[in-house]
Amino acid sequence: ISKLEVDHRVADAWWVRLVEQQIKAKQATFTGTDEEKALIAPDDFESRYDAIAFINLLGNCSLLDKSFNISKSDESMRHFLQQVHEFKDGKVQMADWEAALALTSTLTLPDGAAFVDIKKAIHTRDSLIRKDLIDFIGGQKHRVD
Repeated sequence: ISKLEVDHRVADAWWVRLVEQQIKAKQATFTGTDEEKALIAPDDFESRYDAIAFINLLGNCSLLDKSFNISKSDESMRHFLQQVHEFKDGKVQMADWEAALALTSTLTLPDGAAFVDIKKAIHTRDSLIRKDLIDFIGGQKHRVD
């Protein structure tokens, strides 16, 4: 029996590096005190902690077999999936898989995407998943697996 775990579409370690880059870029031009400089956070976040915790929103998560979760590490989801035989053999197309899970390439291949676009993609998917859960619990949506 496999063990399912919550997995991040945009890898946690990858996101933390991006948050740190955003903070360092803002600190480079900051002219306040050292205490104020230590409180700098990426745009639209109250603190460094809030920015890092954002990656745990439901919109960035899926269930994944534990062995795959370990294998994914901090690589992009797209990089990981290109190693999976169903994708390598062409049995599953990336665009179809992404659409079925309400994912965009911004979430499966965030390298080079703008910080704001990654946040928007996570928020959009988060809203969709929450709506689907409410509909499922209310009986308006049914399992399709």
